[in-house]
Amino acid sequence: MAHAQLISYSYTKGSDVLHVQATVDDAVQVLPATHLDPPEFDSAHCQAVILWDEPLDHTNAPTREQVERMLPWITDWCVIPPITFDDD
Repeated sequence: MAHAQLISYSYTKGSDVLHVQATVDDAVQVLPATHLDPPEFDSAHCQAVILWDEPLDHTNAPTREQVERMLPWITDWCVIPPITFDDD
């Protein structure tokens, strides 16, 4: 299980989709393997989607603590690419 630190979470009222953003350890490879050394990995900002059992609203929305407890079981994190700017 990858260790993740919650950044934010959100949902649209009436939807059963919970969007989660977190910093996930060992999410991206930063150095390739060499003949002598293994590859090196680092943390990255990632996002994931959790399907809820029923449509979300203010009465059944998860708390921050509940989302944080779910983080270890999320396995399909997607890295959020960094913002880039043109050199113009």
